[in-house]
Amino acid sequence: MSEHRANTVRELSALNSDGVGVRVRFVWLGDRYSHQIEAVDGPLTRKVLESVEGGQEANWPPSPPLQHVNISWITSDTQHGHVAMLVGGAGDGHWSMCVSVRDGNKDVFNNTSGTELFFDVACRVHDVPEFLGSTYRVQFQQVVVSDSLNCAFVPPDGPGLVVVPQDAQLEVKDRHTQSPILRCKATETRLKELPATLRWRYAIRRSTGGPLRIAVKKRSK
Repeated sequence: MSEHRANTVRELSALNSDGVGVRVRFVWLGDRYSHQIEAVDGPLTRKVLESVEGGQEANWPPSPPLQHVNISWITSDTQHGHVAMLVGGAGDGHWSMCVSVRDGNKDVFNNTSGTELFFDVACRVHDVPEFLGSTYRVQFQQVVVSDSLNCAFVPPDGPGLVVVPQDAQLEVKDRHTQSPILRCKATETRLKELPATLRWRYAIRRSTGGPLRIAVKKRSK
C-alpha cells in the first residue's frame, strides 16, 4: 500500500444554510476504508458513530470492506449533488456503497430536517451470506431503537443523529456499555439462485431529540 493511501481522508458533508448537519469521513484503516459519522454545528464537530471493520480473513465482515473511494458531482433527472462511490471485496463477495447528500427531507416527526446522508449499499454474493449489513460503534453515548418509528436515535434524549433504515433492520448490542454497537442488517437475504445481489439502504440525519425527550415534553405539559 502506498504512503499516499495510508494518509488519505475523504469526506462528504450534508449541511444546512447555518452550517448544521452531518458529515461522513472515510479513513484508510489497514487494508480498507473505515468511516466516521460526525454531527456538525458550524465550527464544532463531534464524532457520534464509527464503522466496525472486520479482519482480512473475514468473508462476511460486520461492515462492507471498501478499498476504493471516489467523491464527485453528479447530475441526473432525479437529483444532483456530491456523492461518494466506494467498492471493495472480501472472500467471494463484492461490495459497493454510494453515499449521497439529500435535501429537504422530513424527519420521523414530520418536521423539515434540512439535509441528510443517504447510504445505498449492495453486495454481489456467490454463496449464502452469514451476515450482511453495516455496523457502527456508538461513541460514548447511548442509543435507542424505536420500533414504532423504525429508526434509531443517538442519543435517545437530546440533539444528535437519527438513523432511518430502508430494506434493513436495526438492532443494538452491548446496549448498557459506554460504546454500544448499532447494526443495520440487510433484510432481503432469501436467495432463489446464486450468484445474487443483495441491497440495503439507510439515511443518517440530525435529530433534535429522540423518543425519550419527546416523552418528557409530553409529561411536562
